Amino acid sequence: MVLGEIDPEGLRGSRLQNTIIVERDVKNLVKFYNGIFIEKRISGRYCPVCGKGMRKYGKTRRLELYKCSCGVIIDKHVAASYNTILRTVGKHPPELIQRVKEKIRENVEKDLYTA
Repeated sequence: MVLGEIDPEGLRGSRLQNTIIVERDVKNLVKFYNGIFIEKRISGRYCPVCGKGMRKYGKTRRLELYKCSCGVIIDKHVAASYNTILRTVGKHPPELIQRVKEKIRENVEKDLYTA
């Protein structure tokens, strides 16, 4: 599980204000289920396919799209999820990483929310 920094002030006044989960509670849940807890922010501003920085492309109510010079257009939260997967498998053989990147490219090309 990857958890970004919890900032209670950022949620003040929103409908999520009363849903704040204490980081300690999340760590305990992850530990209970034998999961891995990563305390690192992983950016969605880097392309999960080629690794280059991306530029803002557009924004809707639900999505914040970024475009890479390699042609990928993707929501930054989806990109952050893919980058988390790549960081997790990053300690494995390069062939596995390449296969994961190919699957990511296939998924990005199929996903209607990234086009």
